[in-house]
Amino acid sequence: MGSQVSGVGQNSGSVKISTTASILPKCSCSEGYTLDTDKKTCKAAIISNHCSILTADLNQKSLERVPVLVENVVATTSDMKSGTLFWSDMKVKQIAKLEKGGQPEVLVGSGLDLVEGLAYD
Repeated sequence: MGSQVSGVGQNSGSVKISTTASILPKCSCSEGYTLDTDKKTCKAAIISNHCSILTADLNQKSLERVPVLVENVVATTSDMKSGTLFWSDMKVKQIAKLEKGGQPEVLVGSGLDLVEGLAYD
């Protein structure tokens, strides 16, 4: 029996692919995501400690600092498929993004009071 590939869902921008080479399907995730222990959910880790943003390689169990200047990061989200990070910095009251290989870009630069959460869909 040949391999059959079909999309089995999405989670935070990651695409899970189910490959049926035998009776049981095997799921995998887009680059930047790791398959969770449930073998169905794709996950990624972005960590902030207010003064820096870190990405975690969940397979290698390592952290890498994102090269941006921030003062009080409160919320983060990402599109790991495209390599784009989003964050809110409440010291300067901005929401910004950084595309892989690019420069930080302010998306919202005025009118903010407090951003406690961000989501990318």
